[in-house]
Amino acid sequence: MSDPPSLAEVVIEFLAQQPGQAFTPRQIAEGVSARLDGRHVGVGAVITTCLHLAAQGRLVQASPAPKTFAHPVRAEDPSGQQ
Repeated sequence: MSDPPSLAEVVIEFLAQQPGQAFTPRQIAEGVSARLDGRHVGVGAVITTCLHLAAQGRLVQASPAPKTFAHPVRAEDPSGQQ
């Protein structure tokens, strides 16, 4: 039996499916909870996770008030590679 994904992994996956679109922690918590077969994810846990991921450069804090986070959109270089 494999371990369930970490909250950070699930948050990144959720936001990566909508690159560049900003979400509030509540929206992220609701979206993530819907993917976890009935497990509830709290807003506080999402805020902490998103702030940590933003500090690592893995997410972008799009707005400080209200807090919103997004998966970074990477521009393609002229060769067509990302």
